[in-house]
Amino acid sequence: MTSWYQRRAASAAKPGRAPSSRTSVRGRGRWAPSALALLSLGLAAGCQGSFGDGSSDVIIGDGEAPDFADVGTVAECEVDALLAPHSYGNKVKSLLTGLPLEEGELQQLEGGDDELAPLIDEWLSTPEAETRLRGFFATAFQQNLLDDDSFGYMMGNPARRLGVFDEPGSDRVDVMFNANFGTFLQTGLAELDASCAVEDVTVVDTTQFAEGEWRLQTNPPSHFVFNAMLGRTDRVGFFSTPGFMGTWQTNEDNSARVTINQMLIVALGASFEGVAVSDFSPIELDAEHAEPGTECYGCHQTLDPMRDFIRGSWTNFYGQQLDENRQSLTGQFVFKEARSSGQGVVALADMLAEHPLFARGWAQKLCYFANSAACPEGEEFDRVVKAFTESGHDFRVLVRELLSSPLVTGEACVATSASGTSATIARRALFCDQISQRLGITDACGVSTPFKRQSQLQKKLGRTLASVPDDSFSRAIVEPVVIGETSMFTRANREAACTILANDGYEQVFSGMSREDIIVVLVENLMGLPPSDPRHQGALEILDSHVSDALEAGEDERTSLESAFAFACMSPSLAGSGF
Repeated sequence: MTSWYQRRAASAAKPGRAPSSRTSVRGRGRWAPSALALLSLGLAAGCQGSFGDGSSDVIIGDGEAPDFADVGTVAECEVDALLAPHSYGNKVKSLLTGLPLEEGELQQLEGGDDELAPLIDEWLSTPEAETRLRGFFATAFQQNLLDDDSFGYMMGNPARRLGVFDEPGSDRVDVMFNANFGTFLQTGLAELDASCAVEDVTVVDTTQFAEGEWRLQTNPPSHFVFNAMLGRTDRVGFFSTPGFMGTWQTNEDNSARVTINQMLIVALGASFEGVAVSDFSPIELDAEHAEPGTECYGCHQTLDPMRDFIRGSWTNFYGQQLDENRQSLTGQFVFKEARSSGQGVVALADMLAEHPLFARGWAQKLCYFANSAACPEGEEFDRVVKAFTESGHDFRVLVRELLSSPLVTGEACVATSASGTSATIARRALFCDQISQRLGITDACGVSTPFKRQSQLQKKLGRTLASVPDDSFSRAIVEPVVIGETSMFTRANREAACTILANDGYEQVFSGMSREDIIVVLVENLMGLPPSDPRHQGALEILDSHVSDALEAGEDERTSLESAFAFACMSPSLAGSGF
């Protein structure tokens, strides 16, 4: 696959094209929708993408204020905190692709109030957006914290020495961006094509991994006859993957309570609140944990009957349930305005996908991804959720409506919010994707590259950036872990990474280029400031002066440019989001 950096370089090399001109990334085809879809989300947009015909007195930068009516009133609108097109355009495109805002795109944004939404549709069709949103889905579906220790409990301790599970979600995170986001919950994994791209096989002497009467065996691909997997155990949705099961293990004492709670957090963005339901008497209540009237009853009253959906299908090790007494269990789903009953995880998946909190919960997950915080509840957020619901839960509609909304762009004040969004740090995944995409270095931080195949640059950057916060999740916590503020440790590690990148990546990125061309690439590609960005000229002058000062101090040109490289790498437009 040709990278954006290669496409950009080829375009700039065409005769008659100025070095600083940009070409818009358009029309490269939509992602091929992989077989599964994933939870459920939205309806044919009830809103038309316009925010009304009213006008506002707010001035954004030097331009005119956008029309943004019917969003409620704000007592004090902090005009100075609102973002101009060059800021929010860079924020949204970076979030979706890691790529810099281009000159033509900035001019398009400055030409009208409704230009961001169609650009978002174009950005969503790029391969870079696929990379970014795979990461979002892997975390949102709690698929990416499985390591080599997690399956030790199930497979025996020697299995831990076999290595790390790099992508336990496998292609499950590759199927979440389909038109009907909800069908993933309701599709059996046994119906999926089980063929996969297999890395070169490393021969392992399995006799040294013996434990008792059990020992690991090798099954070479040449022995495979069928490419479809037939399973007798119900496997549906995100909670049937090794990534989810290995992260949220259970046992007889816990009896799938942790599993059901994490499923609610993922699917609905909600958890048990410990408030008893007055008109509900559960059939299956564990008397050892909670008696009516006790402090624990509020949670166990609805939690214990709900876990029977899981216990009816799976054992404590998530294998096929063969105990006839448990196979016959009827689960009761009583949660946040919804009540139903049924048997097994397939019935539970349907209930989650049809729950009224589903669309709202996933809209808030995307808010955390974009703003490092929840979006304020109110009329504008309701509009986004409605558009998502009315689209038949089309995730692309949610992305377009939310990321073009002032809830994310910060271009206007909305009800319940006195100003635009706050600037945050670029967390590890975003920062790594940006330097990879903008400089043409494949997987610069080695996130998707097996350790044994990583280059020295990938290993160095991966180790150095390990302390920079990234999106994550915690047990029993509804809100995702998203740190938006910097610290001295974050800054120090990012500076060290930028220095490594400048020293070890210079030749790969800038071989054969002149000083002037390198500075232009640093400003427009790395920092993401197109020529008409008001900060563009100042950035050129600062970096050029930086190189000149280093040369006057006795440094050679290569060292001086490496220093400018590291300097640009630490700029707010790259190390931050929303500047």
